[in-house]
Amino acid sequence: GLTLRNIYDYGPYLVPLNRSKMSNHIGINCLVFLNDGHILLPKRNGKATISKNQITSSIAVRYRFPKYSDPFQKIEDVNSLLVNPILVGLNERLHISNDYIATSANIENHFLGFGMNIYEGGKPQFYFTCYLKDVDLKKYYELLSSDCSDSKYDQDKLVYAVKFNEIRFNKKGLLVLK
Repeated sequence: GLTLRNIYDYGPYLVPLNRSKMSNHIGINCLVFLNDGHILLPKRNGKATISKNQITSSIAVRYRFPKYSDPFQKIEDVNSLLVNPILVGLNERLHISNDYIATSANIENHFLGFGMNIYEGGKPQFYFTCYLKDVDLKKYYELLSSDCSDSKYDQDKLVYAVKFNEIRFNKKGLLVLK
């Protein structure tokens, strides 16, 4: 029952980020929808740093500031600072080919807001949705690529493709399927 939060940020309230001893990097959480009503939901492996063997949002990564040598990391405007991590996540987490990501005009991203994730000691999070407007489940399988750059951290066991209207939550708040 001992947790890092119990040791470092004990008490009934979250500690302000500038005083927190917990990691305070920015998290990116994005739900990715296909045009046929499916949502993509990865399941983390047992060695993940967080959410071991749990289902996460489609893209659940730390925010990385742009690298100038990366073609998906061009800083054109403020929007690109928010959209680029989603594009990288489509490849790294969902294994969609870089060719599709680089050339598609049918990827629609929406910033939903930000908050502090209590589950991770108050870590700041940005929340998004992403719609692949020209991709159904069959095309998603066709777009799967071996050129994805897997992170050595928080790897996924598999990615579920679930009809969004079939998702339910049990009384404990856990995801279940119809």
